[in-house]
Amino acid sequence: MTKFFFLFIGVLILSCSAPKKQIEQQSNAAPADTLSQFRYVLQFKGTLPCPDCSGIKTELTLINDNLLYVMKETNLGTSDTPRVTTGEWTTLRGYKKDDDAVVYWLNPEKKDERYYLKTGDSTILMLDKNEEIIQSQMNYSLKMVFEHIK
Repeated sequence: MTKFFFLFIGVLILSCSAPKKQIEQQSNAAPADTLSQFRYVLQFKGTLPCPDCSGIKTELTLINDNLLYVMKETNLGTSDTPRVTTGEWTTLRGYKKDDDAVVYWLNPEKKDERYYLKTGDSTILMLDKNEEIIQSQMNYSLKMVFEHIK
């Protein structure tokens, strides 16, 4: 099943632009060996809450060179096959009373957009569709595991 999934992803990538193809192929390897060829890369990992499973193991890689991202999500307890998505991202400046806050905006202007607020040097917090902090006792944060700046 996993081989079929990666074969499908490979075919899908071939139909996309070259930068997305390059990013997708590299997303399954070790960050230091593959992502360091880009000038600026941030990678975050964590487990986000899930209503139907034990959690969603999430890996988000932001590549500043071409403003593309790769997100790998795995529903724990229900599937060991990751769902890999790619798309564009940008940053928004300012949040609530903090004019210097950074919000990472995935898939700007599209139906499946997502927002992540930078809450510290190495943490981002998932926001809801209205760019608001999700009011919950559950943890919606991802931790930085890789940063590369040339």
